[in-house]
Amino acid sequence: ESNAEKSNYIEEDYIGEVLNKLSEVGYDLGKDVGIITPYKPQANNLITRYGKILNHSETTKKIGTVHSFQGAEFKVILFSTVVHNGMTAGNFFSESLFNVSVSRAKHLYINILLF
Repeated sequence: ESNAEKSNYIEEDYIGEVLNKLSEVGYDLGKDVGIITPYKPQANNLITRYGKILNHSETTKKIGTVHSFQGAEFKVILFSTVVHNGMTAGNFFSESLFNVSVSRAKHLYINILLF
């Protein structure tokens, strides 16, 4: 798979809309929200676009792959599936990785799945 197949720009745009809505309803984006994705290229794109508003840093990871979120918890987790035409859910994560991503959310889990 190429890096293009491991990223989804439509999802990236939509995540910006979701972040705006979360902020409007009172969530502190720099403290309350984390974004998980199965692929490093998507994580890198999301860090570039939203790292600053989420206060992401090497020491305070707010955006990354499922593996980088072991033990971390946030009020809200956005899960960027990266699924696009021609892919199926089995292409990108196992049940155990899905369980880890869901369990990182204390209040709200949002699965981003756009084709």
